[in-house]
Amino acid sequence: ASRFVNSVRPIKLASLAAADVVACALLLVLLLGVFIVSLTITNNYDSYTYHLPRIEQWIQNHNVAFFQTNNVRQLYRNPLGEYLILHVKLLSGSNAGNNFVQYACYLLSGIVVTLIAQQLGASYRLQLYSGVMAMTVPMAMLQAETTQTDVVVAFFVLTCAYYCLKLVRAHSMSGAGIGFLCQSIALGILAKGTFYIFAFPFCALLALTLLTRRRDRVAIAVLTLLALVAIIDGPFLLKNYRTFGSVLGPLSGGMSDGILNEEISVRATLSNMLRDMSLHLALPFQRWNDLIISAVERAHRILGLSTSDARTTWNPPYRLMFMIWHDLLGSIIHLILVLWTGVIVAVRWTEIGGQRIRYY
Repeated sequence: ASRFVNSVRPIKLASLAAADVVACALLLVLLLGVFIVSLTITNNYDSYTYHLPRIEQWIQNHNVAFFQTNNVRQLYRNPLGEYLILHVKLLSGSNAGNNFVQYACYLLSGIVVTLIAQQLGASYRLQLYSGVMAMTVPMAMLQAETTQTDVVVAFFVLTCAYYCLKLVRAHSMSGAGIGFLCQSIALGILAKGTFYIFAFPFCALLALTLLTRRRDRVAIAVLTLLALVAIIDGPFLLKNYRTFGSVLGPLSGGMSDGILNEEISVRATLSNMLRDMSLHLALPFQRWNDLIISAVERAHRILGLSTSDARTTWNPPYRLMFMIWHDLLGSIIHLILVLWTGVIVAVRWTEIGGQRIRYY
């Protein structure tokens, strides 16, 4: 025993690479997350108003058909996340594993981000840092411990982006790669409606590549996508169409009132972009928040709109506050990094190269 003790040498901090320290710190945070998820029950408003109630109705009715309810969100909202929770609940016989669905997607999302960084030519260290930046988004960390579905759809957006970039960079587009991409799209559609918006740029890039370089693969990609969407999403989308007259659900009435923009214009888009961006600038200092509000209001006077215009605002008036809440928590650090990255790419356009600039 004494020989073993004498043979042990303490690790010098100088010998540890920065990437190793970051990896160890991230591992500790993730283990703490597993501990929290396994011992806590979500207290999220949306979880108790439609995410979890619809699961209980499915179990009671022994099917996933539409049912009578005073909250139509239990019907028309995309159900993939709840389908997964339903299986976990039935197999485990308890609610203890409800939060693990989002947390699993949170962990997997971090891994997929590193793979995307790899496709962009990042080194091992930069891949690790990319994963850390993705997994330290405050909203992602909070929602990963609930039964909401935003992290679930984020995972499928990321897998869609990964396979799009991989196929674009590949000299030969394999059928397997196209199949995995189409699965990501079909499952993302079933996860949440916001998938359409965030996945569109990557799918457009791939479509352009197919039409210009690999027209022989267009038919395979389109047929595979249509088949998987019909099989995976078809039954649910058909129920929505038959019940509400739209595959997206009710476009008016109830919770839908006030969500859709009544004015579609450049100034309305800029207004929403400014206000959404300001949410990420909120800090626990009201004087700072008041300065941000004043700046946003001055910008809106130039646009000729009010910050609380009912045509472009859900639940007015516009307000800015710092809240550690599942549905409202910004990330000023990540916003600054994103804007700074955009500046670097714009300045070093010629150095990065025309091919890679499209990926960034």
